[in-house]
Amino acid sequence: MTEMIRFPACTGRKFPCAIGLLIAVSGLDNARAEFPDLDFGRGVYNAAREKPATATSNEDAASRVTDNDSKTTWKIPGTGFPHRLKVNMRRELSAKAVVIQWENPDQAVQYEVFESTNGTDWRSMIDAKSNEKGGHLVIHEVDSKRSQYIRVEVTALTQDGDTGIRELAVYEDRARIPKAVKDAAAGKMPVLPPDPKPEPEPPEKGKSKTMEKGKGKGKAGKGQPKGDAPKSKPEKKEYEPRPAPSTITKKSELRPASQADPLLKTVEIPEGFEAFILAGPERVGYPTFVKAGRSGELFVSCDPNGALGRRKGIGSVKKLILDQSGRKAAKVVDFIPEIDTPRGLEWDGEWLYVAHPPKISAWRDIDGDGVADESRSLVMGMGSSIEQRPGDHGINGLSLGIDGWLTVAVGDYGLKDAQGEDGAKARLRGGGVIRVRPDGTGLHVFSRGIRNVYEVAVSPRLWMIGRDNTNDGGGWDVPIHQFSGYDHHGYPSLFRKFAEDAILPIALYEDGIATGSAWVEDPLWDKDEAAGLVLTADWGKNRVYRHEVDEQEAGLVQSEQIEWIGIPKPTDIDLDGMGRAYVASWHNGDYDFTDQDVGFVAQILPKNWKKREIPNYSESETDDLLQHLRSPVSRIRLLAQRALLRSEDPVPVGKLAETVKDAELAPSIRLAALFTIAQGESNSAEAALLQFAKSKDEIVRAAAFRALGDRSSMTDHLIFKDLATEKRPTVIREILIAMARTQTRESDWVTHIVKQTAHRDPLIQHTAINVLVDLKAVRSSFRAVDNKDRIREWPGALRALGQIHEMTVVNGLISRLKKSDSSLFRKHALKALARLYNREGDWAGESWGMSPDTSGPFYGRETWAGSSTIASYLKSALNDKRIDKTFLLGEMSRNHVQPDTLRSVLSEVAVKPAMEPSTIDMILARPEPPADALPFLTFIASDTGRDGNLRVGAATALARSKDPMALEMAMETWAVIDEIDALQPKKEKFFEDLMANPAVQNQYRDLIENTVGPNDLLARVSWQLLFEIYEGDHVSNLQQQEIEAGMKRAALTGKKRDVQRLLEAIRKHKFDPGADVALQIAESETMVEEIRKQATETVRSLKSNQ
Repeated sequence: MTEMIRFPACTGRKFPCAIGLLIAVSGLDNARAEFPDLDFGRGVYNAAREKPATATSNEDAASRVTDNDSKTTWKIPGTGFPHRLKVNMRRELSAKAVVIQWENPDQAVQYEVFESTNGTDWRSMIDAKSNEKGGHLVIHEVDSKRSQYIRVEVTALTQDGDTGIRELAVYEDRARIPKAVKDAAAGKMPVLPPDPKPEPEPPEKGKSKTMEKGKGKGKAGKGQPKGDAPKSKPEKKEYEPRPAPSTITKKSELRPASQADPLLKTVEIPEGFEAFILAGPERVGYPTFVKAGRSGELFVSCDPNGALGRRKGIGSVKKLILDQSGRKAAKVVDFIPEIDTPRGLEWDGEWLYVAHPPKISAWRDIDGDGVADESRSLVMGMGSSIEQRPGDHGINGLSLGIDGWLTVAVGDYGLKDAQGEDGAKARLRGGGVIRVRPDGTGLHVFSRGIRNVYEVAVSPRLWMIGRDNTNDGGGWDVPIHQFSGYDHHGYPSLFRKFAEDAILPIALYEDGIATGSAWVEDPLWDKDEAAGLVLTADWGKNRVYRHEVDEQEAGLVQSEQIEWIGIPKPTDIDLDGMGRAYVASWHNGDYDFTDQDVGFVAQILPKNWKKREIPNYSESETDDLLQHLRSPVSRIRLLAQRALLRSEDPVPVGKLAETVKDAELAPSIRLAALFTIAQGESNSAEAALLQFAKSKDEIVRAAAFRALGDRSSMTDHLIFKDLATEKRPTVIREILIAMARTQTRESDWVTHIVKQTAHRDPLIQHTAINVLVDLKAVRSSFRAVDNKDRIREWPGALRALGQIHEMTVVNGLISRLKKSDSSLFRKHALKALARLYNREGDWAGESWGMSPDTSGPFYGRETWAGSSTIASYLKSALNDKRIDKTFLLGEMSRNHVQPDTLRSVLSEVAVKPAMEPSTIDMILARPEPPADALPFLTFIASDTGRDGNLRVGAATALARSKDPMALEMAMETWAVIDEIDALQPKKEKFFEDLMANPAVQNQYRDLIENTVGPNDLLARVSWQLLFEIYEGDHVSNLQQQEIEAGMKRAALTGKKRDVQRLLEAIRKHKFDPGADVALQIAESETMVEEIRKQATETVRSLKSNQ
């Protein structure tokens, strides 16, 4: 039933609404240049405020509707209906009012508003599909059920002209709708306030305002300004701030897929799905990766060596051929019967690409017997062979994108000397992402700074994410990364102390063991047509998760991960063109071969699944392939594209260009056509891409620049001048990367890269700075720093300069620091100079192990030709009264700049507690603490109220000392280490340094004396150290004999405390040489019963460990 309501401001206008009350405003003065900037309320009241928004049209950022800014608009295209806008409020709530502010009051918009708890199943809450009148602002009073997502679906515009949505607000309490919004709904529009006048920055102490403004005697010339420039006019907020990484995991109601089948019983699925076991351990044991092949075929990598084994010749790649039902493997053949360490797989319709360190290769079956007949190498030097090391943390998954790049996930053993077929080389210290063409050309590093992503999920729109692995207590948990190019994620050298130079993950979880991932677009699975279906697996959680990912500005945001299925130790997941999901499980397995009964491959299907007709691409005509390229299924599009590119016929650029320009088609279909043109050999391809780079469609523009960046012919091309006027963040990001990929160094255009370092979006800032470093843009960066009108660019330009190790940079910074009176410049220039003191050390290919040094900013840092000049200036700067000494010492400390300043620092730290962390870092940079630092270190280590990491740092420094009192304090701290809240690697480093101290080894007799007596803490840690010495590589026979005698002495004292401490230490350390002493105590008739029982238990525990 539709209710008609009239209000004075809209007399004669009627607005239908199926649920609740609709209030509309119209008849306002359209001639106004600006619409009043209404405040729709704080986020605690307006549930949509600053929440992620996505839309089917991306000409304008969807996030503009939730930015609380009436002056920004998400435009609604006049064709291609329906257009959808979705807002994720990130929590479930009961909405009582939905407010929509329209751009054009004369345009009648027909629309419907839906709600959902999961982003998939939608309920209509507002029906305005018959609306025929306009209005500026509407308030829908609703009685919503529990919902987290709101979707506005625009079905038609009934008048000439366009419109858009300025703001969408959602309220749980109608009383919280701001009065100004209600007044606007009643036609009472406020008068626009005048623009605020710019506020000049306050002058520094001791300066006149005249000098600060650059007038009179203090006026700055063309060189470095003498003072900070005045603040510019406050910018209108155009972009939504990037949210903190999501930490939310949404539980799902899962049920066993079967009670009868023992394997299927271990698979848990949600309502609406069913599962089948395609093959068990006897056919596909130890599966590491899966990849869908032709219709009804599945490839499976099998490696009984797992992460730690090193036996040759036991790996293989299986090919499963499904039966007529498509739900069970009728036949399993060895596609590659013998291959060491098989990992990632990718299939392009003809070739199977396989990652198997130390290479990536391609294989195909020519005679059709199911076994590969031909292979070719694409990349050599991809990690280590099995003779050198096992397969963990090496090269992992492969993913083929619609842009024709094979994306390779690389663990943190890295790549020392990888080389493609064309001679291109890649070197990657640590984990990251590399890319290479399917013919082995164009090898390059794409992203850096990760630990061990098992597989990168590549979307049809070329977004990339990966689930990373924890470093087991070292502060790096389980992040979900977005990979965008020229991005550094911080591991291991940046994330702790140099986080400003790393990009944040989109989500972060406490623990787990990350494995495979997939990103697919298929109407059977992805009903919302938003970002596609994103899945990641976690071996440690026994789960496969579905991710709620939304586009925001230049990157992605995630609201939550949702449990999708439960399955034992999942290793990988993939979907085929028929909409079937495949999950590999390491059921019953461990990190190495255990027995034959390990692993299976399951298939997951929606209950409404039906077989699709999948073409034989190799036999399809060009027109048929072009039609398949328009499929709504991403897997079908990819295989059709590869067939087109393999065809002997030329790529039909004209027909493909028509697809690209067709705004009625989904963006992913248009991009498939664009990148088919880009990969073809047509002479007209480049001209077409340059035309697409001028498109009004943001998605097409961004994709065109991405494709142009792959062409060396584009170096210094005029098209890059568009960076100066481009406003859309995704396009800006792609232009930046294209300029770096083509090594475009034209100074006028590089100037605009510097400008992007001040962009609101941190991903744009991050990319721009890394591009400047890659281009070694010294001159352009200094030009920005020397211009007081470009003050907003100073921090970014100086961050870039701080990573370019050239003497021109060092001398340029120092000369400007000597002249500058700008506190802003001094701060960032000093940071840059301290950062330049060290550089990345030479790397011979060795691993950094499971707990690498995280102190940064470089791993294996070493000094260089500019280090002495930097140290000399920074030491002198400590006496400069204009410089904040505490700040500079902090920067010198975190960058490991060590001129001889510790004595003066120790004299100040007593009255400046903020200097304590940097002071401890300075001391830890030395092999042994100086004597005058011991009182300070003892004070920190013994203070139970201090931060745990600070205490452990001080104790670590004491552990390196030869002073007996310092060592005793270190040992007493170690005795209570379990009670100290500090990072595990810091604790491990503390004990490592304690045991490495020769003074500890030489004072073993003192340790034996400490084991008896009233000092319980000292006695316990003394036993631990003695047992470590006893089992060490450099222990002498005499030392062992005296430690054994010390155990007997403690047992014979007869004192309960001494005997109990000894027995506890033997059990805790699993110290087998203590078994005889424990047995003697158990059999002693003079011991009390309680002690004898403890001794008996100690003997029993030692035997069980053998």
